[in-house]
Amino acid sequence: MNSKPFKVKTFKYPSGNKGYLLSGTIDGRQVRKKFQSKDEAYAERSTYELRRQNSEVKLHTVPSKLNEDQHKEAYAAYQLLDGTGKSLTEAVSFFLEHNHHDLVHKPLSEAVDAYLLVRFEEKNRGTLSAIHYRNTEVELNRLKAHFTDKNIGDITDLDLGDYIGRDSALKTWNNRRSYLRKLWQYFIDEKWAGANPTDKLKHYGKREVNRNKGEASTLTASEAAKLMEYVQSYKDGVMVPHIALCLFAGIRPDYNHGEITKLQPEHISMEGGRIHVPASVSKVDEKRMVDIQPNLKAWLERFPPKHYPILPGNCRRMRQHLAKRFELGKDIMRHTFCSMLLAKTGDVGRVSLQAGNSTDVIRDHYLDVKTEEEAAEFWNILPTKGNKIISISA
Repeated sequence: MNSKPFKVKTFKYPSGNKGYLLSGTIDGRQVRKKFQSKDEAYAERSTYELRRQNSEVKLHTVPSKLNEDQHKEAYAAYQLLDGTGKSLTEAVSFFLEHNHHDLVHKPLSEAVDAYLLVRFEEKNRGTLSAIHYRNTEVELNRLKAHFTDKNIGDITDLDLGDYIGRDSALKTWNNRRSYLRKLWQYFIDEKWAGANPTDKLKHYGKREVNRNKGEASTLTASEAAKLMEYVQSYKDGVMVPHIALCLFAGIRPDYNHGEITKLQPEHISMEGGRIHVPASVSKVDEKRMVDIQPNLKAWLERFPPKHYPILPGNCRRMRQHLAKRFELGKDIMRHTFCSMLLAKTGDVGRVSLQAGNSTDVIRDHYLDVKTEEEAAEFWNILPTKGNKIISISA
């Protein structure tokens, strides 16, 4: 076919303004167009030049269901891929996975807010725990901040891998992957996404996670004794039941939504010698019973929860003060309880039931962390009256 390359030349309108003339030939048909903008003229030139080159493609005679125009289109696609090392099939597969024209191009921030609203309603119905909702909210707000002004379709599995892999904790990787997996499944259900990119992200097995995590951080018996000695005199002992229940009964200590914020005095049976942690209080939504150890009994008798609230006013501020003074990490009191109880009893199953963790978790993170001698010292930490130590039998 007769064709001539497309060119852009300048000319002047009668008014004296500069213009741009595009001219060329496709399949013997001459094309001439005028433009006031240079950018528009050259953009149109690129379009027509691609059409002209496609029209000159010499097709091989091969068995195919494609018509002539489709063969030309395929050839043009191969030209675009030249030098990338990617095949046409790979390019089309990627396009179909990440560009769904039949789907709504939903901004990620709006989609996340819609998902959090659903989870919030589940929390209000009691089908989702408050702490699980809070953790979900915190994680997904971080996600929105990381992918500011992005649509769902703009985010690939590689992007999400970079996001959740920003630290080396494998358990954290698995947790973040789980949050995002549920989020993207919601997007699919709402027709905002066509595939779940987290399917391509690795889930680390238990052995890999445990090798990476190591044993839990704990207080020594001496450090725990200093903590309780200070708490007993701090603001007239107002924080004693709160700290003692976390340290000597393993009540989960998060002061925003943790078990310690929901435990009530009626859950503590001094006569029966047990603390009933109902499902509505438990982090894992399963009830459990915790033995009241003799030293905990002494603390609760000296500072009874009916007169010393488990969650006193200004608890958050006082906890922050204690955490700074004694370097109390998020769950260090609970970790101390688990390791000390296991060292005392040697019974993984018993500790598992009282802590509300699986036997695997207890064995992997608390076994052989403390000696029997240190455990005996820990379980003998008692309140004092003046300079006199109150005995367990008192």
